Amino acid sequence: GRNHEGYQEIFAAAVSDLRRKIAASKDPKELPEYLGAGDRGSVFRVEIAGMAYAIKLFKKRSEQEYEIPILKRIRGIRHAAQLVAYSLEDQAVIMEVLPGVPIDKLSNDPPFLYSDEEMVQLMRTVAELYEAGVILDRGNGGNILYDPEVGFSVLDPYLQFEGGRPLAKHLLSLDGVFEKRDYPSIPSKSKMDDDGNITYRYTKEGKKALAKEYRTVLATRVQFFRLLERVYPKLLAEWRSEREEYRQMPRMVLTDYQERT
Repeated sequence: GRNHEGYQEIFAAAVSDLRRKIAASKDPKELPEYLGAGDRGSVFRVEIAGMAYAIKLFKKRSEQEYEIPILKRIRGIRHAAQLVAYSLEDQAVIMEVLPGVPIDKLSNDPPFLYSDEEMVQLMRTVAELYEAGVILDRGNGGNILYDPEVGFSVLDPYLQFEGGRPLAKHLLSLDGVFEKRDYPSIPSKSKMDDDGNITYRYTKEGKKALAKEYRTVLATRVQFFRLLERVYPKLLAEWRSEREEYRQMPRMVLTDYQERT
C-alpha cells in the first residue's frame, strides 16, 4: 500500500542506519539523535531531504500494534503527535517532530505562569483527543511538551476504555499538569514520632524556596479553575451534579433501607 511504498522509499534506509548507530553505542541516550523514551519505545530525531522527523523504535511489536491505531485516530488533531509512516517489520513509526520541552524539565526560576490562551489550548486538545476515544497520560510530564511560540503538544496518548472517566474529570486533572515544573529539591530534616508521623523542618532558605513553589502552584490553580469555569461551564455543572448525586447515594440507600424495615 501507499504507507509501505512511502516507508521503503523515504525512511527504511534512515531507520536501518539509526539501528546501526544504536547497536554501536554504549548508551543510545548519548546519541545526538536521541529525543527521549516513552512507555512503549525510544524516539530519535533524523533529517531526510531537509525535513526533520521523529523515529520511534519499539521494544515489542505488540506495543507498536497498540500505538498505530491511536495515531490513526488522532490524525489531524493539532498539537498531537502526527503519524507519517510505519513499518511493522522494522518495529518503527515515523512522526512529525513536535516542538517544545517536557513540562517537568521547565525551570521555575524565575517563577512563571502560562498564558490563558496556552491553558485553553491544552484543554481543547484534551477534549479533541477524548472525542477521538483517546486520553492524555497526565502522570508523565515527558509526554507533554511546551514551546513559548506554539504552546503545548501531546505525545503517547492512550486509548480510552469504554465506561472510563468523563471528559470533565480529564479536564479537572489538568491542574496537576499546569503545576508541573523542574522545582529545585528543598533541603529539610525529618523526624518521626512514636506514632509514625513525620515532621519536616526546613532551613530559612528552604522555607523561601517552598513558599515560592507554593505561590506558583496556588496562582496556577486559581487561573486554571477560572478558565475551566469560563470555557466549559455546562460540562462542569453536569459533573458537579453527578458527583453530588453520587455523594448522596449511600445516605439515600440507607434511608430507604431504614424506612422499609
